Amino acid sequence: MLATGEYAPAVVTPGSGVDLSQHAGRPVVLAFVGSTTASTSARLLAGLMEADLQGAAVFVISVDPRDAARAPHWQGDRNAMTLVVEDERRLISRMHGALARDAQGHPAYRQFSVILDRRQRVWDNVAVQESAPAAHGKAVAAALARMPAAENYPPPVLIVPRVFEPEFCADLIRRFDQDGGQPGLVAVERDGRTVLELVTENKARRDLLIEDRALCNELALRIGSRLVPEVERFFGFCATRMERCQIGRYEAGFGHFRAHIDNNQVGTAHRRFAVSVALNDDYEGGDLRFPQFGTQGYRPPPGGAAVFSCSLVHEVTPVTRGLRYMFIPFLFDEDTSRRLRALGSGGGLSIVR
Repeated sequence: MLATGEYAPAVVTPGSGVDLSQHAGRPVVLAFVGSTTASTSARLLAGLMEADLQGAAVFVISVDPRDAARAPHWQGDRNAMTLVVEDERRLISRMHGALARDAQGHPAYRQFSVILDRRQRVWDNVAVQESAPAAHGKAVAAALARMPAAENYPPPVLIVPRVFEPEFCADLIRRFDQDGGQPGLVAVERDGRTVLELVTENKARRDLLIEDRALCNELALRIGSRLVPEVERFFGFCATRMERCQIGRYEAGFGHFRAHIDNNQVGTAHRRFAVSVALNDDYEGGDLRFPQFGTQGYRPPPGGAAVFSCSLVHEVTPVTRGLRYMFIPFLFDEDTSRRLRALGSGGGLSIVR
């Protein structure tokens, strides 16, 4: 059972499509009911639906396969809920201590709610009173009310100016506009494999993958000589490889990227640091934000880079005017490159001078 202050995993249950990192910056309620048909569940859930949960994301956890036939999203006047039906491994129920035994030693399911704070650490556990399940919503609301108000703290992000010169930025923008790019895809897990899919509600961006080897070498040279030494000083990490030469463009009224993590899939776990080199600044919105640390937005100057751990939840706010262009590789080291090559994957582009 996770104790107060411990981090909850971002993925509620494999294959569910529920990623808690998308809700970073707001409280989360995990309501462990076992089955929506249990004698107390209907009143328990009604109480949660009507309570003042202060904008928390609410997930109802069931281990009853029959619940898979129910609609997964429920909307009330005050709150919305998402039903998650665990597979036979019941990983999240085990982790949080919902699987128990009754007085006779028979397997039983303990109904309660786990409240996660804005950084998705356990804030409180609220038991369901069998004699008054409808009051559970008020008890959860009271626990949420005790949570301190959101505060802004500086995230561990490095801003490095003058990584690219103005003429080089202009050339990259020109190349993008000549091609137009393709709709940006997101990495998702399907049957234990990482695949790329178009999910515009999560990511709305056009991407251009650069295949010109000479240009990729120019990009790698600038990253290796002007950025990597700062990364090593700031993070104590010696990056030697760069994944993908890609330019992205967010468009006004459309472009955004919801909160996410860059290395929480099987096929992305090798990524260590994300880089975003700004190519222009004539736009509004489109700030890089780290919701677990508050609402402060970050935007490096044109030619400057923002560098941060791929394990850090981050998002890009909607662009409201103009177009935002950036060069967006990932960094990793030589040991990781060797492991990838041994598995038959690409080892990344060398950025060592």
